This record gives sequence, structure tokens and C-alpha cells, in this order.
Amino acid sequence: MRNQSYTLMVVGGAHQDVRRLTVHRRRVLSVFGLVVAGFVVVVASFVHSIVIGGSAIEAGALRAENALLAERLAALRTKTTALADDVRSIERADEDLRALADLPARSRELAMGPLRSPAGAAGGAASDIEPFSIPLSDPSQADGLLPASELLEGRVDVLRTEGVRARRSLEDLVGYYAAREQLLASTPSVWPTRGWVTSVFGGRDDPFTGGRVMHAGIDLAAAEGTQVVAPAAGTITFASENGSYGKFIAIDHGRGIVTQYGHLSRILVKVGDTVTRGQHIGAIGNTGRSTGPHLHYEVRLNGIPVNPRNYVLEW
Repeated sequence: MRNQSYTLMVVGGAHQDVRRLTVHRRRVLSVFGLVVAGFVVVVASFVHSIVIGGSAIEAGALRAENALLAERLAALRTKTTALADDVRSIERADEDLRALADLPARSRELAMGPLRSPAGAAGGAASDIEPFSIPLSDPSQADGLLPASELLEGRVDVLRTEGVRARRSLEDLVGYYAAREQLLASTPSVWPTRGWVTSVFGGRDDPFTGGRVMHAGIDLAAAEGTQVVAPAAGTITFASENGSYGKFIAIDHGRGIVTQYGHLSRILVKVGDTVTRGQHIGAIGNTGRSTGPHLHYEVRLNGIPVNPRNYVLEW
């Protein structure tokens, strides 16, 4: 059996010799084994290439996805940093406004700086790190994106809380300055008319008697009919003839401040009217005890005449 062989006879044409090819069984088996082994190698190589190729495609897709996530994370980092700068600017403005208003600075309980990494991370000890210091140069390291996203969420939460606190503080300041605005709006601060100052506040010689008298206001000379305006918001308490003052207007601005206007040619308001700064209330005239067209302007504080110049911010 070991020396068994196979004879292959090749027959040509009618006049050609018959050729015999003798092949030993062992050689046939060897050749067959080589063919089978080659087939197995080819099939294994094909399967291997499919598996490796699929893994490479999957890895490439993961790298592309991680690269996109890293890019978005970097963009969020830039936006969050800008937002943090805006919040800090608002806080500085808030502090400046509170200093101007002599209000106590609001207490801060949250830090806007770097967040603290958990103990045991990156070496085992807790340390202050920049929230986005995790390297993203290798997008295949997907695990590095999760801590960065968690730190990003932490920074956003901090900014959101600080934003709410800053908004509440600014609302307080708005209320404070709104009250001050009302106060300023009702404080005489501009000239009631444009003209020449012909007589100042204080002692002077009376133009009719020549005696020394107290002049309780300022005289502003201008052409008859020149408009007179309210120097601040208030309520009209008098608008009629008033003896030597001639046609006369009085405005109550609150807090004991009253302004008075004499020698008018026209009165454009009535008692009870509410006026605002700059509103046209009358016109310069020469009524009452007067030597020529002018406005007699007084400011009284709790009934006592004070120098109107002290209430004029615009000259």
C-alpha cells in the first residue's frame, strides 16, 4: 500500500504511441495537501483582511467623531471663556456703581476661576486645573473628552449662578438709581431762561427807593416774550397775579424746594399741573413792580430764600 501508484495513460491519434504517466500515491497526497493548505491560507487571509478592514473603518469613524467632538469642545471653551469675561466685566461695573452710590459690595460665594479636579485624578492629588487643560491632540482617546465635558458643565453652572446673582444686584442698583433719578429730576438745576443777570441774590439798593434791601432771587433780563421753562419737575402751586411780583408762578418740587417766577407777561400753566424740566411755563414780561422786561427767579428751601446759583448746574 505504501508503494501504491497511479498510472495515467494519454492516448493520442491512431498512429501515435500511448504515453503512460505513473504517479506514486504519496506524491499525489502531498500535492493535494499543498492545494488544501494554500486554499486555507487564502481563505484565512481574506477573512483576516475583512476583519482588519472593518476594524480600521470603525476606528477611522471613531477618530473622526472624536475629532468633531474635540472641535466642538474647543469652540465651547472659547465661548465659555468669553462669557466668563463678560460676567467679570458686569461684576466690575456693579462694584463701581455700588461704590459711587455708597452701597455695600455684594458678597461673593462662588469662585469664577479654575475648577478643582477630584482627588486621585491626574496623579492622585486634588489640584486646581484649568477646566479645559485636558489634551485633545489624540482624538482616539475618547475617555479624555468626558472629563472635559464634565468640567465644561461645571463652568457653565458657575457662570449661570453668577449671572443670576449679577442680575439681581443690578436690579437693586436700577431701583436705587431710579429713585435718585426722580430726586434729580425734581431738583432745580438749569436756568429758567436765557438772559443777562442784572441783579444777584443778596443785599442791593432798591431801584425805586434807593434804600438797602434784601434781594431774594436773581433778575434775568431778556426781550419781552422770551420763554421761561421749569428748571425741574414739580407741581404748580400758584399761577396768577401776585402784587409786586406781577404775573407770578410757583412750583413745588418736593422736599421743601419751591421755585418762583415773577414779572411774567404770560402764564401757560395752571394750579395743579405737573411739569417736567425744560417745559415751557410762561414768558418774560414787565408786570408788577418792575423797571423793565426781566424774570425775577427765586429758589426757596423750607420757605427760606437761597441763592439760585447754587442750584444751577448748567451755566
